[in-house]
Amino acid sequence: MIGYGYFVWIALFLFLLAAVFSVYRRDSRIVHVVGGVGWLLFGVYWLSVPEGYIEIQDYFNAVLTGSASFLSWAVGYLEFRSVWNAEFREESVFLTRLAAIAGGIYFPLAYLAGGGFDFLQVLVAHNTAFILELIGMSVDRYGTTLVYLDGSSMTNIDIIFACTGIESMAVFTAAILSSHDALNSKLKAFITVPVIYLLNLVRNVFIVYATGNDLFGDLTILGITGSFNIAHHVFAKIGSLIVLFVLAYFLLTVLPQLQKMVVRVLLVPIKMFRGLK
Repeated sequence: MIGYGYFVWIALFLFLLAAVFSVYRRDSRIVHVVGGVGWLLFGVYWLSVPEGYIEIQDYFNAVLTGSASFLSWAVGYLEFRSVWNAEFREESVFLTRLAAIAGGIYFPLAYLAGGGFDFLQVLVAHNTAFILELIGMSVDRYGTTLVYLDGSSMTNIDIIFACTGIESMAVFTAAILSSHDALNSKLKAFITVPVIYLLNLVRNVFIVYATGNDLFGDLTILGITGSFNIAHHVFAKIGSLIVLFVLAYFLLTVLPQLQKMVVRVLLVPIKMFRGLK
C-alpha cells in the first residue's frame, strides 16, 4: 500500500508541471506527454482505494474510486493522443489543470491529517457538536470524536478526514479556478464552497443522530446493515449527490465558459466513437 502512495505524489507533481507548461509553453507537445504520464500513474493509485471502502460496506465509493482508475487512463490516452492530434488538446489540458488544482488542495491536507495534523477534522467535529447542541441534542467532543448521549446509552463517532467534505470543496474550487470566466463571475461561484461545508455539517449531524438513536437498526438495504452504515452509505450519500448536482448546475449557470468546456469534455467520447466509423 505504501508503494501506491508514491504514485499519487508523482502524478500530482506531473499534473502541476503540465499545468505550468500549459501556460508558458502552451503549444508544446511536452505538456501532453507529462500530463499523460501523470494520468497513467494516477490511475494506478486509484486501484489501491476501493478495498478500504468495501471493508466498511461503502460500495458506492468503492465503485466510484475503482472507476477512477479507468477514467484516469482514458484521460491519459487523450493526453498522449494530443501529442500528434490537436482535436482535443484544450479538453485534455483543462482536465489536467483541474486535477492539478484539486489534487494540490486535497492530497497535502489528507497527508497532514494522516500524520496527526488533523485541524480540519477538529474544526468539523467542533462545528458538528455545536449544531447538535443547538438543536437540543446531548453530545460531548474529545478531539475528533463525538460522544452522543441518549439517556443511558452512549455512542462514539469519529470524524475522519472524509467527513470534512474537502473532496467536493477541492473539486469545485479547481473547476472555478480552471475556467476562463470573468473574475466577478468566479467570485460569485465561490459561494458554493462554504455552502458545501455547511451542508456537510448537516450531513454529519444526521449521521450522528441516526446512529445514536439507532434509527435504522432493523433495516437492510442492498446488504448494508446497521444505523451508521445505512445513514452514512445510503441516505446521506443520496442527499449529498442531490446537493452536489444542484450546486454544479448553479456553478455552470454562473460560469458559462466552464459550462462550454464541460460540454466539450462530455462530447469527447462521442466524437471519438464517430471518428472510428
